[in-house]
Amino acid sequence: MTERPSVVVTLEIAEDLMLRVREACDVVLLPAASVGNASEFAAALAEADGLLMSQPAPITGVLLDVCPRLRVVSKIGAAYERIDVPAATAHGVLV
Repeated sequence: MTERPSVVVTLEIAEDLMLRVREACDVVLLPAASVGNASEFAAALAEADGLLMSQPAPITGVLLDVCPRLRVVSKIGAAYERIDVPAATAHGVLV
């Protein structure tokens, strides 16, 4: 049996979409206050395979250094300037 991917979700999404995510992944819901706390955010992502976010949390090379399993960052919204795309690419993380 293969291990299900773990996804950190930092936003409220439509119930039908959340059901689809839960069917495929183990979901960790992270409250906005934890996203704003760098150490709590890093701790939640340390064992995650994916991140589904809307808050403008910075995704930096330093954060990615402590997230060895992270493979996908999905940002809901128009802008992703707070995601260090070159660092994500260097870590093998899709944005």
